[in-house]
Amino acid sequence: MEALRVARATDNIDALLPFYRDGLGLSVRGRFEDHAGFDGVMLGEPDAPYHFE
Repeated sequence: MEALRVARATDNIDALLPFYRDGLGLSVRGRFEDHAGFDGVMLGEPDAPYHFE
């Protein structure tokens, strides 16, 4: 279970995803669409106590 979430707002997830996934080597842990009007992707390391959204 994640203990810390760091969120960064953007209007273009697809443009930022390669930086976090490919550049930093983070794994996509989950995605959501239209949750209260927002889309998002969670990235992190397996079993780490954090994720980036």
